[in-house]
Amino acid sequence: MTRRARISAWLAGVALVALAVIMLRDQSAPEATGPPFPRFASDSVVLPQPAGAVEPPGPVTVQPGPSRLRLAWADGVPGGRAVPGAAAFEVRWAGQVRLVGQPAAQLDGLVRQDYSIEVRTVDPFGQRSAPVRVHGTPLNSSPPLSGYADEFDTADGIHSELPGSRWHVSAYRGCVDLAAGTSAKKGQLAIQLACGADDVVMRSRAALEIRPDARVTVVTDAAAPRGELTIGFVPGPADRIGSRSRGAPALPAGAIQVSFSDSGVDVITGPSVPRGGTAPPAVTAPKRGTGVLHRFEVALTPSGVRVYQDALLVGTSDVVLPGPAATVLVGLAGPPGRRSTFYVDGIALSSVVPGPDVVEADAHMGTQRVLRPTENAPGIGMARQPLVGATSARIRTTVTLGAGLDPSGLTLQIGDQFLPLVPATPGPPAAAGTDVTLVAELPPALFAADGPPAVSPLVVRGAGSGAVLESYVEITGPARRAERRPDPELKPPAPAMPVVTVGFPGSVGQTVRSPFVLEVGMDASFTDQVMPVRGFEVYVEGFRIASVPTDLGGPAAGGRYQLTVALPGELPGSQSMAVRVYPAVGDPQTSLVEFLLVS
Repeated sequence: MTRRARISAWLAGVALVALAVIMLRDQSAPEATGPPFPRFASDSVVLPQPAGAVEPPGPVTVQPGPSRLRLAWADGVPGGRAVPGAAAFEVRWAGQVRLVGQPAAQLDGLVRQDYSIEVRTVDPFGQRSAPVRVHGTPLNSSPPLSGYADEFDTADGIHSELPGSRWHVSAYRGCVDLAAGTSAKKGQLAIQLACGADDVVMRSRAALEIRPDARVTVVTDAAAPRGELTIGFVPGPADRIGSRSRGAPALPAGAIQVSFSDSGVDVITGPSVPRGGTAPPAVTAPKRGTGVLHRFEVALTPSGVRVYQDALLVGTSDVVLPGPAATVLVGLAGPPGRRSTFYVDGIALSSVVPGPDVVEADAHMGTQRVLRPTENAPGIGMARQPLVGATSARIRTTVTLGAGLDPSGLTLQIGDQFLPLVPATPGPPAAAGTDVTLVAELPPALFAADGPPAVSPLVVRGAGSGAVLESYVEITGPARRAERRPDPELKPPAPAMPVVTVGFPGSVGQTVRSPFVLEVGMDASFTDQVMPVRGFEVYVEGFRIASVPTDLGGPAAGGRYQLTVALPGELPGSQSMAVRVYPAVGDPQTSLVEFLLVS
């Protein structure tokens, strides 16, 4: 008998036992969603068991806002601690129920009245703690941000094709939608990442004036679990700095970037940034929840950088940004690999140096890579119509550097002309993977009324490899006539399944020796609307060996589950395993893993 046949024979016996166990299952278990989920284990599997009583979440804080209440508890409040054994939390208010995976939640769309709210801890099997009850009353409005502020009551500030826009928004076309005003939550900028691996960088056209009390404030939920918020200060009008891969990016000379993420608060600097005085002690920022707005502030003082979350000092550095002004970049990224939507409630700069009054027009390169100096260029160019009558214009392009590409040695080919591309900020880094913004001033001949309707080719050239991330034309007066692009109608996010992981604790990688521990993890921290989970099944070589209900005490949002598995010793070799997770509504989701069983 072959090894595969022996596996099939053993697992066929497992299937017969499964049927008997299903028929004998205790039918008195609570039913939260649909029929009871079967509990089953083959003779070779030991299933996880629910723990004892579930500990309440502890004191719950309530922070009122306009038509909303922000809740936090456990390690979501300063000095708080995580609740042992907590997999999620249940929030109840005004007849509504929500499961959340973090110790924070925001209730939106409320009217001005007193709300009674209950928060319970939920363990991996849906068991709930006693409730913690609090009350809160939303505000009619919030105090306005001070200084040069955009609170996104309309989308005017992000429509760069029209005069008067406040921001250049750098994002991958086709993957990112932005809306504000009536197209989103009133008074918020909504950013929807549809491709699951993108980010948005907003450059303020007005530069921050560097004074002893210089400060940038951003109110957003983008620094939620697996997300990231960055606030950068650059000595020049760059559209992007650093790298889109998270970590410690190379920055231009004189630049500072502050990052808020799961790893904490980081203050990163480029070369030639002076040092100031001693940095005061900071505290660890409380955990943030998905969809929960926080106020992030970066203060530039004569003795260094001070970083705040909701008025709590959470980061410091002794670096000092030299004046007289700096371009401000606000970067926002969602969890990698997941579609996400987040909101910006407002951005404020304490004092500014006004920027140029410009409009933008499309300038798609003939190819999205940097061409060698002698390579043939595609016969694709740009329309001249937006340039006709302009006082001046420039093409701005951001290039991701590849191996051997010198950012100071790039040129723009537009038709039969070769124009120097100058880095938007002095001292750009040359490290591979770094984004560098470059500018080429266009010749006045392109602004004349007579001439060809288009000019081609349009490419970036250089001695090395690189990718063109984005390109556009920035035009200075007189104002041209252009139609306003319609704001997209963003779809509200649907409840999301937890993210499933499969591992073998105590084993070396995917090599296991029987018996072994199988750990199934379900992480619900990436969404503020969790799809409850009924249970999961484990299959080896296509045969079920375990079925674990997770909703014994009510709807569950996942957690961590450890099963002990003892496969027959005479069946070593490569094995395939499938973990199938069943949501309360919809089809199951399957995670596949290969492992090597050794005798």
